[in-house]
Amino acid sequence: VIHYIDDNYSDQNLSLELLSNKFYISTFYLSRKFKELTHVSINNYINNTRIGQAQRLLLENKLKISEISEVCGFDTIQYFYTVFKRVSGKTPKEYKNEYLDKEK
Repeated sequence: VIHYIDDNYSDQNLSLELLSNKFYISTFYLSRKFKELTHVSINNYINNTRIGQAQRLLLENKLKISEISEVCGFDTIQYFYTVFKRVSGKTPKEYKNEYLDKEK
């Protein structure tokens, strides 16, 4: 499941339900076992993976924030900003500017 998420984080339909169907496991069992083994919920793991990729793309400085949001599997830029700030403590622009300031 982890490998599948890592390979398919950009799929906007990626969810607990999709994963349970894909791996023929009930949502309840998958959710419980995933959390037991990783100490993080599936949704948090998906969001952390997406934000990690977004951070990498932000530092490459080749794509607009809206493009990064889409590439990383977020269906709206507003949700991307919300999750990014929750995970990193900064907005995407603040994250990028902080990195650029450190390079100077």
